[in-house]
Amino acid sequence: MSDQDNVVPPSRSGGIASRGIIAMVVIGAMALFIYQNAQSVPFHFLFIDFQIAVWLLISISFVLGMILDNVVIGMFRKVFRRGKSKT
Repeated sequence: MSDQDNVVPPSRSGGIASRGIIAMVVIGAMALFIYQNAQSVPFHFLFIDFQIAVWLLISISFVLGMILDNVVIGMFRKVFRRGKSKT
């Protein structure tokens, strides 16, 4: 091994990395979203009745939608692969 293999590339100095800026923008947007949707609303589903914050209800719905999307896409991929291997 030569000495060049162990050299660490110089980092940018005098500035914040782009990942840090993006993280700050995302955190700021999340804080604004939570602030604007902080009120509680009644939640009724089947036999369940309780109060929940709007931002939490939207976040739970978003996460459940992402999970359901991944499950459905996974099922379609499995069916497509099975159909493709038969031909």
